[in-house]
Amino acid sequence: MRQKQMKITLLAGIIYAAAAMYVMLMAAMSRIVVIEDGGQQEMLSGGGMEKTDEESAWRDLLLKAEPESKEDIVIPLEQDIKAENVTIENHYMDKEIWIEIEGMEKYFYTKNEIGGNLSMVEGALYERDGGTFRMKFKLDGIYEFKSVLEERHLCVEMAKPTEMYEHIVVIDPWYGADPAGGKAQGTKAEQITLDIAKRMEDKMRSEDAVKLYYTSMGEGMPSLEARMEILKETAADFYIGIAVNRTDDVSVYGLEAVYNGTYFIPKAGSIELADMLARNGAEAVSGRANGLTQAEEEDMIVQKICIPSAVLKVGYLSNEKESSLLETDVYRDGLAEGICSAVKEFYEKRESVK
Repeated sequence: MRQKQMKITLLAGIIYAAAAMYVMLMAAMSRIVVIEDGGQQEMLSGGGMEKTDEESAWRDLLLKAEPESKEDIVIPLEQDIKAENVTIENHYMDKEIWIEIEGMEKYFYTKNEIGGNLSMVEGALYERDGGTFRMKFKLDGIYEFKSVLEERHLCVEMAKPTEMYEHIVVIDPWYGADPAGGKAQGTKAEQITLDIAKRMEDKMRSEDAVKLYYTSMGEGMPSLEARMEILKETAADFYIGIAVNRTDDVSVYGLEAVYNGTYFIPKAGSIELADMLARNGAEAVSGRANGLTQAEEEDMIVQKICIPSAVLKVGYLSNEKESSLLETDVYRDGLAEGICSAVKEFYEKRESVK
């Protein structure tokens, strides 16, 4: 009898363990954190979900604001949608979040509303390509996001950049760009600075506490107002511009830095930032640093900024040897490494001053 009871107890334990395991597996399947860090890189490299006017047929999404909701955006999903079916991109330069979902029924979002409190959403559009839905959410500012798949819903939580990151830097690869484009052996000057900036993004990816925002990584040169808006929205700690140099004297070469001389912060201000940029940049490429220059009146973006700000001019396109170096991946990679080193050194300097 006792042996029989032990068998029953053992069997019950096995059934209970199996049931517990099933519950845990189902819970794990219903709550999957969406991997988010790919979207920013796609945007920087010119990829993403954007289509031409001829290919797109954007329509208004059905929205239903739920002011009491703890979630900012809640997107209903079909049963079989997994994390790998979802892509989210932060197009912060346009104040938009783009979401792509694969494997959805054709008319799903004509019958199902987007919920959440939607407090920062100014509008939303979608387009359909077979079973793939692409959505654009127009926001009232620049936000970062966290997302989770839970109970057939994609829940997106928004936060201001300062709530997500301890340190924020705005990088301006268009500083001083000529709309016509200066050329270095067939390569436009802005393509050089854009490539250096992109390499910085790759190198700083492991620095969780530091977030780089860019004034633009696309085809068009941003306006002064657009740059100032990004600085304001991100509440950046400091600004770094990247530019190339030219002069009539073709013998001149080397790196130079320009700084804001009107906004003074003792020991950890614009002049210290400029010095670190010139020194680290030159060391990284075994180059020559020509020194620092205070920004002139025409340097409007640097003059207007009320945070530490400096510009690294990475070389002279008018010098044949330096122009050729700026064409190479190795040299650009070294310059990106030097700027990243300056960013880290400047934060260390700020902390020591505090």
